[in-house]
Amino acid sequence: NTLCQKDEKNCNNRGKCECGKCFCNDEYEGKFCEEKIDMIPVCSRYIECVDCYVLKLKNCSLFCNNIMYKVSPQNHGYKYNCQFKTPNNCKYYYNILNENKNIILKVKEFQKDNDCPKQRNLYVIGFGISGGIVAIGLIIAGTLYSLNLIYERRNWIFFLNEKQRSSWAKDENPLYKSKQSVYSNSGYRKINF
Repeated sequence: NTLCQKDEKNCNNRGKCECGKCFCNDEYEGKFCEEKIDMIPVCSRYIECVDCYVLKLKNCSLFCNNIMYKVSPQNHGYKYNCQFKTPNNCKYYYNILNENKNIILKVKEFQKDNDCPKQRNLYVIGFGISGGIVAIGLIIAGTLYSLNLIYERRNWIFFLNEKQRSSWAKDENPLYKSKQSVYSNSGYRKINF
């Protein structure tokens, strides 16, 4: 059919010609399938449909007329071109297929353990950090107390050794004055009987 030909190629060898119109392969679009599709705009074009399907909303027909859904099991060898995040940061992966003029959204089977981030228990993290800080403080205080105790014991032992080695003679305090005083009266003579 000459209506589908450009440069003597039928739909640029990227699609099928039916009734004088090109039906392009998944990766191409345009009148003669001459434009390669950038997957990001295509993904965003159908994100409401995938969102509606994944979240199991009731009014999906308002967003997505004539769109079929297929759930594919977890398959590590299959590549998904599109993804979107839900408000709780879970990721859903999907592809957009064009089969016989029908749009099919092939959504990867959702597994919460693999597709959602692990929830962190903030209480455990908070108590763990606080407990660690308190433990470090107690270790530092205990170390300083032990070092001070060792230092004081060494000084006490040194004092006791010095006390035993000292051989001080008994002496009176030079500042101390006895309350007893001796007064001699030179005018008084002692008479012996």
